[in-house]
Amino acid sequence: MDGTQIEAARLERQLVWLRWLVAAFGAVQVGFAVRDRGNDPAFALPLAVALVIGLAIGNLAISSSVRKATEPGQFRSIGVVAFALDAVVILGLVWLVPSGPGDPVWVLGYLVPLEGAARWGLPGGLIGAGLFLGEQIVQEAARAQVAAGASQVSFRAGMAFVIGAVTGSFVSSLQRTAAEAADQAIAASAAAQRAEVAASQAAEAHREVAAFHAAVFADAQPEHLAETLRTTAGRVAAELGCTALGLLTRSTGIAGEDVGKGRADQRFEAGDNIVAGTLGNLGGGDAKTDRYATRRTRIAERVVAASRGRARHRSSRRRSSRLHGST
Repeated sequence: MDGTQIEAARLERQLVWLRWLVAAFGAVQVGFAVRDRGNDPAFALPLAVALVIGLAIGNLAISSSVRKATEPGQFRSIGVVAFALDAVVILGLVWLVPSGPGDPVWVLGYLVPLEGAARWGLPGGLIGAGLFLGEQIVQEAARAQVAAGASQVSFRAGMAFVIGAVTGSFVSSLQRTAAEAADQAIAASAAAQRAEVAASQAAEAHREVAAFHAAVFADAQPEHLAETLRTTAGRVAAELGCTALGLLTRSTGIAGEDVGKGRADQRFEAGDNIVAGTLGNLGGGDAKTDRYATRRTRIAERVVAASRGRARHRSSRRRSSRLHGST
């Protein structure tokens, strides 16, 4: 479960305990009504008893559902059903239990806007206060013997709206803060992932630099160029973690262009032996790697042939210029 679901489950578990307290309080009030009053309507006491029993049974069902719920939609459904059950039972007891206009049992009705605010913030608090106002109006119309008058109803309902609005505002502010914190956590997680990718790219770049260093410090010697190129390819392949690797060198050779300048600063002619030494580490792979090696070998041979052609052309131009100069 994510953070929102964990908070919803925690709220429902807390309300389960509060619901047991309300059920116990309602049972005590019903007991007092049975003992002290006999002039209530015939349906009042049986209905009050039914409300208390229904609250206890419903609380058991809600507690079981909360333990089994795993999806956000399930928690929302449980919350709506639980709020409806609490509102019906609490407002029903406020309507049935009072013995006169001065009976303070109506204060129990403030639990409805408080619960609505705890669940849904400011809108929930206002909904709970509206339900309390409706109950007070029905009580004034249906039970004249406990009617408190319009002024008392206005005061009680006004306080319910104040409680619902203030509590709901606090809860809404906390919910916005929690949502912003969740967004920041998501952004931080995304930044951490980007940093991980950047670190991976940096490690790859480091391996490439290490491979370059391996090639640079291979200590190539002119007299052992083919073997040196194989060693260089092996070191670069080890650094890059690949199974097949070739180093392709380009040289004009005959024209005198430098190839593999080492400690002796000697010159090499481009020949098949150099190409073979350059591509010596391309073998040992799979069929696809062999095809790549064959293709690169052909390319290297073409480069060598082209360089030889260019060298011959330059030599012929030099000889022509010498002949013109002598004449």
